Amino acid sequence: MSSRIHFHSSDRAPSEENEEVVFFKDRTIRVTQKAILIGSPYNQAFAIPQVIGVSYSKEKETITTLFRIIIGGFALVCGIGFIANKSYALGGVLAAFGLFKLKKALTFAWFVSLQFSGLGNQTLIMKSRRDAVKLCNAITQAISHVPPPPPSGGESVAYQPYFPSPVNSRN
Repeated sequence: MSSRIHFHSSDRAPSEENEEVVFFKDRTIRVTQKAILIGSPYNQAFAIPQVIGVSYSKEKETITTLFRIIIGGFALVCGIGFIANKSYALGGVLAAFGLFKLKKALTFAWFVSLQFSGLGNQTLIMKSRRDAVKLCNAITQAISHVPPPPPSGGESVAYQPYFPSPVNSRN
């Protein structure tokens, strides 16, 4: 019976460093600890260390929104009036058009804004507030997950190494 020691040599670093942490994933957008990946049809990637901030907001109401509400309400009332006067086809079309305009006027898009250190900020359009909040939180987690870079020459280190004082040492 012989005892042998086997060393498993591998070129890979520890698995914790190679594993990709995914903070958010849907059909188009994926947020990892290294990048924000936006799939088809945009096919863009943003490095997490370059992102300095993220926020979400709702589309602002404009005069167009007010105009859509007025047109939608008018078409809906006219459609109901035509249906009441036994003109079902025209009334149905006008009522459907009015409902469509009202739905479009009262449905707002949500935006997630990525702030970079330069002027190249990026805005992502989301379908709902829930998705915008999830994406914003995932990007915030990814930003906080990035380890600080090691100090380069000339920068102070976080700890002070212990060196004996030459005055108090004996020769």
